[in-house]
Amino acid sequence: MITDILVTSRKAYALREDPRMHEPHLLIQILGLDEGDFPMPATASTQVLRMRFDDVFEESPGIDWIEICRSLGNGRLADSGLRIERTVGMVTETVQFFGIDVARALAQWVCDRHAEEQPQRLVIHCLGGVSRSAAVATVLHKRLGLPWVSLREPDPSLRLQPNTRVMRLVRQAMDEALKSTAARESAHV
Repeated sequence: MITDILVTSRKAYALREDPRMHEPHLLIQILGLDEGDFPMPATASTQVLRMRFDDVFEESPGIDWIEICRSLGNGRLADSGLRIERTVGMVTETVQFFGIDVARALAQWVCDRHAEEQPQRLVIHCLGGVSRSAAVATVLHKRLGLPWVSLREPDPSLRLQPNTRVMRLVRQAMDEALKSTAARESAHV
């Protein structure tokens, strides 16, 4: 059973300065395509889910959603994990969007861990600990009633800004997973 959630950055997780990182915990690691290697899980990590997607969403700079939707033949942005090129100023880069398939895998992983008897903390980190990991924690807090805390330094320039796309898709996937779990449980009664 997941008891609570800690949200942090890749660097803070790698340094393991917070004593809670030395206690048994579940771990979700989120990094983008160009954000380097994942830090080694702490020896206290009991199970690890690694995901690689960028911190981009429908309103991100350099993204022309009208053109993307037109090229997809859709009237709205697909919920798939699109990989596209975007240009901001003189820089063109490839970005990987968070998609519904990844959201469903995350939701199932979380529900499976939450159903286990042993109580454990869930640690979630992304590069900065303010957007992707905060989005996942926000949804899990609302859907499972889990308390969460950010271990970010009190820096106003790094205030929590949960990624809206990640929140929307994780919310959808958690609702599906919880409904499926409830249906299975009622079938066993």
